[in-house]
Amino acid sequence: MLSVLSALGLQINKVTGNSMLPVIPANSYILFYTQFRHHKLKVGDIVRVNHPHYGNIIKQIYQIEQNHSAFWLQGMNSESVSSQQMGLISPELISARVLWIVRP
Repeated sequence: MLSVLSALGLQINKVTGNSMLPVIPANSYILFYTQFRHHKLKVGDIVRVNHPHYGNIIKQIYQIEQNHSAFWLQGMNSESVSSQQMGLISPELISARVLWIVRP
């Protein structure tokens, strides 16, 4: 089953933190799409980022720099790492876009 999902560019991960509450509670499962195009991302999309300091994190895009050259991300909860702490995110760090959330 997982190999079929991977072949379609899909991955499933479990959320462990509360930084995206109330939209994504801890212990939710997320269906990610990994074969997306960075230039099609838009403000409001929720993405998985391979951050050099924080590891794999899930955040929402709140601002896009000119020509999709970089992204500003935010969490949805006060427990989240701030946008300033994360810094400007290059497209190469965004590894997937959220397609579906299964809440506990």
